[in-house]
Amino acid sequence: MLGSRSHVRKPIERRLADARAWRNERRRRILARPVASTVARMAGREVVHVLGDSHVRGFLTARRNRLLDRTVLSVLSVRAATCYGLQNLQSSSGAARRFRDELRRIPPGRTVVFCLGEVDLAYLSWSTAERTGECVHDILRRALERYEGFLRAEAGHVDLVVMAPPYPTVDDLRTGMLRLRRSVDVDIDRRIEATAWFIEELEAMAERNGWRWFDTAPAAIDPSTGRVRASLVRAGDHHYDMDGLAQLVTDELRRRG
Repeated sequence: MLGSRSHVRKPIERRLADARAWRNERRRRILARPVASTVARMAGREVVHVLGDSHVRGFLTARRNRLLDRTVLSVLSVRAATCYGLQNLQSSSGAARRFRDELRRIPPGRTVVFCLGEVDLAYLSWSTAERTGECVHDILRRALERYEGFLRAEAGHVDLVVMAPPYPTVDDLRTGMLRLRRSVDVDIDRRIEATAWFIEELEAMAERNGWRWFDTAPAAIDPSTGRVRASLVRAGDHHYDMDGLAQLVTDELRRRG
């Protein structure tokens, strides 16, 4: 009986997910029209586009919870998107192509928040280093160069905001939810150190290009432990708690006015 219920539930869940994806795509297309900004301004609001990996779903949660009353959000979340893969339009995630196409239909001057790097930091750089013998920081530098090159080429017409990736939350990746990451035997302290270095380099990249910088880490990190606050951690999951992340994003945007 339980197996039968599960068999029925999964197709329903897939159909619901497809419906949500269709609605989100339709919303993005509507908000990409130039007139959308005019209509938003008449209501005292601003259209903001958010692009990134699965961690930008926190913005979707903020929208669902109606936390950002002065912002109309358009969100493109591409699962498993990486900085490293941005030079490959035929990558397995299709991220580079999807981000490029989305950016090209966004009108000039719009605010665009871009958030990538968690997959590079949590899995890709470590697995590549193990396979090739390279230094992890050298691999991450290449990832940053590709990220910067992509943004320079495709985002020059928008008001770009570069957002820092989240810090790691899973102590032992071998027990995490994603099977692929279980091959990475790197303790959380080393991953936190790499993330802190990456964020510093990312902030410097934003500064030299005149891009705005957005970082929730100061509010996400518990100063007594140097790790992500317990209230944001979900057992075995590398994502922050989405309601908690939505509140972090909201608080930071409100602080900036």
